[in-house]
Formats: sequence, structure tokens, C-alpha cells
Amino acid sequence: MLKKIITSTIICILMQSCNSQKKDLAQIKLPTSKSTLINNEIDQKKQPFIYDPNLTAYEYKDSEMLTYDNNDLSNSIDEDVSATYSGKNYLNLLVNEKTKKIEGYQFHTYTKQESEKLFNSLNKKLGLPNYDDKDKIDRHVVWEDENEIYVFNIGYNAIIQNIKTDEVNLIVLNNQLDNLIMYINSTTYYEAYLKERKKKNLNVKNYSYSVFAKEQSNKGNKYYLKGI
Repeated sequence: MLKKIITSTIICILMQSCNSQKKDLAQIKLPTSKSTLINNEIDQKKQPFIYDPNLTAYEYKDSEMLTYDNNDLSNSIDEDVSATYSGKNYLNLLVNEKTKKIEGYQFHTYTKQESEKLFNSLNKKLGLPNYDDKDKIDRHVVWEDENEIYVFNIGYNAIIQNIKTDEVNLIVLNNQLDNLIMYINSTTYYEAYLKERKKKNLNVKNYSYSVFAKEQSNKGNKYYLKGI
């Protein structure tokens, strides 16, 4: 009996320890200290961020890190995660090594259920987006919230491991990273809006995408209205 009690106690302690390590990205404000989320770099996969070599991407695929709004976003298309390409969801923490600050993060989900969870969480947290082209195949949505910008792309007809799914790429950045933000939005009309906003030296509160799109529509460029 005593042995069972001791075993149960140990299991509880281990579970509490694991839970305490979980970090919910929905609660993190950017920029934040590197040590807030990255405590151990041993055997940690890291490389220059594909969109900006000035940032280092620390990659995670475990459930302790892939948590957003209390949702565990870790999963894989292929149950055999040892396969060469299993379509395993991942998180990149984007670090400026000079300042030791996390300037952003990237969630990439291949699995439909986790993609839907992430989108629903963002809608709940951020409300109506600043931009949404509502494309039925390759949709782009942008939110701006205080010091952060959320650039969300969802492919509704993605094929991973011969399975049709909803594939999502979310990049959240400190809004001071102007050049990177422009580049990330280069596949949307939001890039042109950001350039015009910067030119006018305005911000999202006093110059919205909606105002920009209507200005452009009056000039004959009605395609900008798609993002409203």
C-alpha cells in the first residue's frame, strides 16, 4: 500500500512539473526576454529565420511549447513521426540574439483540427481583423493589436501525406519590425496599405485599411476592397 502511495505521489509531482513548464503563447506580449520562454539551448534546433536572417528561429514540436489559448496545438498528419516528412506541427520562437529578446513567433499547423483551434482562438482574442481577403482557397487575415501584428494564412486545400487538410501559417511580430512586416505581407494588399500609412506617418487607429481601400476605390482601384 505504501509503495502505491509513493508511486502516485511521484506521478503527481511529475505531472505538476510538466504543467508548470507549459507556456501559453496567447499570454505573451512582444517583445519579451529570451529567458521567458527559452531556458535551455542544449540540443535545441535553431537556425536563421527563413524570412529574416537577423533573427534566430528556435524550433519546437512538443506540446509543452505548442500551447495557445489553453489549446494544445501539437499534432502530426502521419502517426509515424519518425517518417521523413510527417507533417508535424511546429513553433518557431524568433530571437534577436544581440538584445536577447523574442521579437516574434511562428506557428505552423498541418493538421485541420489544430488549424481550426488556432483560428478560433485568434478570433476570440483579437476580434474583427484589420484585413481579411476571405479567399476560399488561400486566405489571408491580419490583426494589429497594441504592439503586435498577426499575419495569418490558411490553405484550405492543402494536401499533406496524401491527406486533404487545412494548413496554417501564423506569424506574430513586434510591430517595430517594419521591413519584415512588409515582406510578410507582400502577398496581400495589406503591404500597399502599410506603405501608404508609413508615408503619411499615421497609425492603424487613425488610418485603417478600410479608409485606405475606399480611397483607392475612388481612384478606380476597386480590388483593394477585397480585404474589407
